Amino acid sequence: MTILDIPWARLNLCCGILPCLPDCLSIWLFYLDFLYLVLFRVRVLVSDNISLFFLQMLPPSRFV
Repeated sequence: MTILDIPWARLNLCCGILPCLPDCLSIWLFYLDFLYLVLFRVRVLVSDNISLFFLQMLPPSRFV
């Protein structure tokens, strides 16, 4: 395993070097996609928990 096998090292080595630009862009897109998925999951979990919390605080409804 060389240093080029580590994505962030390839990103640091390749960015700014024109021949490596497609590789650099693919790594950036991978990281952005990963971050978007993680943040989206966290946001969904947090919003679900908040809505459940407020639903539990409501008085029981007589009209079901």
